[in-house]
Amino acid sequence: MSQSSAIFAQSLMINGHDVDVNRIVSLAYTEYLDLSGPVIVLELRDEQSFIVDNYGLVDGTEIIIEMGDVHGVGDGLFKETFITMLYPTSNGVIKIEAFQQDCYNIKTPAAKAKLFNDKSPREILSALLPDLKIQSSVTGKGVYHLNPGKTPSRLLRDMARDFAAACWICRGTVYFKALSEIASLPPSLTLGLNSKNGDVDIQRFNKINNSALYKRVAHKHFSSWDTVLGHQQSTAFKDKQHVIVAYPVTPAQLANQGVYVQPMLDIVIVGDSNFVPGLNVGLDIVKLSHDAEIDESVPAKLFIQSVTHYAQGMKYNNRMMLGVIDNE
Repeated sequence: MSQSSAIFAQSLMINGHDVDVNRIVSLAYTEYLDLSGPVIVLELRDEQSFIVDNYGLVDGTEIIIEMGDVHGVGDGLFKETFITMLYPTSNGVIKIEAFQQDCYNIKTPAAKAKLFNDKSPREILSALLPDLKIQSSVTGKGVYHLNPGKTPSRLLRDMARDFAAACWICRGTVYFKALSEIASLPPSLTLGLNSKNGDVDIQRFNKINNSALYKRVAHKHFSSWDTVLGHQQSTAFKDKQHVIVAYPVTPAQLANQGVYVQPMLDIVIVGDSNFVPGLNVGLDIVKLSHDAEIDESVPAKLFIQSVTHYAQGMKYNNRMMLGVIDNE
């Protein structure tokens, strides 16, 4: 691979060909606390259409990027393989949108059925994502069927919801952890706004304030039919709309259907490759008032729901969505 170095992308290979990282106009690499990614949006200079014509860039092309802020504050250095989905060109710049390879594979509809009877999350993850390391702390078993035409990612999302867990792919590992476990971890550092106590300064800060929309979707009275136990109902949200789950689950799992991550803050900080989904951070937000009052409308601790590592030229920032568990 090319040995040139940029602010975040350290090397780049497209369809087996080295590409000079100095061709990169911008790179946005986003990791999520679910199976929406990882994804990249990569802009490359290609005025003479050399990459498209000579390197054979098409949908499905494999792209390998080594990433890390080796000249910055973080020490993370990792390599990911992506599969191209879109590559429109405008004014001599290619805009490539691509999924991380394992994420791409589980979003491909199944050609034949796979049946998981009385299997643990770890066993199912091992079968569906054999090339990744597994970190799963969730106990219990379930019955899940991957029917032809259904994507493995949909099955894993259903399983995560049943166990009130998060399932996500991050840097060679697939994680399956209870949301309560994620939220219980101590903060790794403190993000500060107008604060003397923060480890990292917040450059931009927005409250999301959309909890009513999330509650309207998630707060339902769930029930299912068990061939042995009969009609099973959740004990939560009995006054809400009744929704039937199409597969048999326990009453506890029915209650878990209404547990979700509520996004709270949208922030931007100086780039650091060590920020990943599921990491807990402390918040110290000080209002610009005469008494420097702490903004108590913001929770003192949140966890990272998504993080975008964005690099353009010599600028490298992280944009993060921070959230909490809603399990009322």
